[in-house]
Amino acid sequence: MLGTLTMRLRPHRPPCAPQRAARALTLLEVMIVIAIVGVLIALVAPSMREMIGMQRLRATAAQLVTDVQFGRSEAVSRNQYVGFSLRNIAAEAMTCYVLFTSDVNPLQVAGLDASKCNCTATPGSACVGTQREVRTVQVARDLGLELRKPAPQQSTAAFNPVSGGIMPAAPVGAGGAPVAPGDFCLEVTRRPRGRLRVTISAAGRPTTCSPDLSVPGYDACPPVNLALNTCAAIPAP
Repeated sequence: MLGTLTMRLRPHRPPCAPQRAARALTLLEVMIVIAIVGVLIALVAPSMREMIGMQRLRATAAQLVTDVQFGRSEAVSRNQYVGFSLRNIAAEAMTCYVLFTSDVNPLQVAGLDASKCNCTATPGSACVGTQREVRTVQVARDLGLELRKPAPQQSTAAFNPVSGGIMPAAPVGAGGAPVAPGDFCLEVTRRPRGRLRVTISAAGRPTTCSPDLSVPGYDACPPVNLALNTCAAIPAP
C-alpha cells in the first residue's frame, strides 16, 4: 500500500527591499525647532518667575510666623524676656531679625539691649556682651524681598515670660511719651508685586493678611484703629 504524499506549500516572500538610510535634519529644520523652543521658553519664563517669587514671599512670611511663635514659647519656657529686633537699612544687602535674651537681667525687660545684636552678622555670632542670640533670620535683597515695619513703630519688642504677650522693649518713645501695649506689625514685601503683613497681637499671637490683596489666599488687612492701638499703615514700596 502506497503512503500518502503530503506537500506543504510555503507562502512566497518577496525579496527584502533595500532599507533607506535615515535622513538627517537640515540646518533649516534645526533652526526652526530652536526658534519654537525659544518662543515657548519666552512665554513660560515670566509666569515661572512670578510663581517662584510668590512662593519665596509666602515661605518668608511663614518663617516669620513660626519664629514669632517660637519666641513666645521660649519666653514662657525659659521664664525670661525674649527680645525681637528688626533691622532694615537701605544700604545693606539684606533685611533681618534676631531673637535674643539677656544674660544679666533676664527677668526684666530693661535687661534687653538690641544695640548689642546685629542680625547681619553670621548667624550664631549676632549678639555680643550681655545679650545671647536665640535665632537669626536674614533675607537677601537680591531675592526681591524686604522686611518692613510701620514708621512710628519701634524696631524691637519683647515677649513677656508670664503671659507670652508682646510689648514694646522700650516703654518710652522717642518723644518721651509712654508706649502703650498694642499690635506689633511686620511686613514681607516683594518687588514688583506681593505684600504680606504679620500682625502680632498684644497677647503674642500672629496673624497674616495681605494689605493690597496681592497674594491669593489671604484676607485683606483690617483698617487702622488708633483707639485699639492697632498697627499703623505701611506705605507701599
